[in-house]
Amino acid sequence: MAEKIDPNAIPRSVEAPRMSILQKEMEKMDVERKAREAEESRVADFTRDFLSSHVSVDEFAMARRLVANADAAGQGEGSSSSDTKTLAGPRGYRLKAMVINLPGGVPGDIGLFLNWAPPAT
Repeated sequence: MAEKIDPNAIPRSVEAPRMSILQKEMEKMDVERKAREAEESRVADFTRDFLSSHVSVDEFAMARRLVANADAAGQGEGSSSSDTKTLAGPRGYRLKAMVINLPGGVPGDIGLFLNWAPPAT
């Protein structure tokens, strides 16, 4: 049954519905923040495991130098024939590091890519 409304009552302040809307928006933002933090934690755990279990110290150091050199040159990707040869792995696989995004002009996410394409001639 619908709530009875007194037509002679003074209307309630706009603050109550505004606060209700604000509260719902804040709750939604909190849920989104928690989901984002959970995803960031999952990615960090995966990255930590991958780097400690599947990438040698020399490969990691080379990837860091490759990214730093590309960043210093204002590039979003670091690759050259010497870098690719240096990062060559077993059975001809190569590791490629790239800056994935540049939020605010600063290197953000870094991707490590396994490449098996034939070398360019």
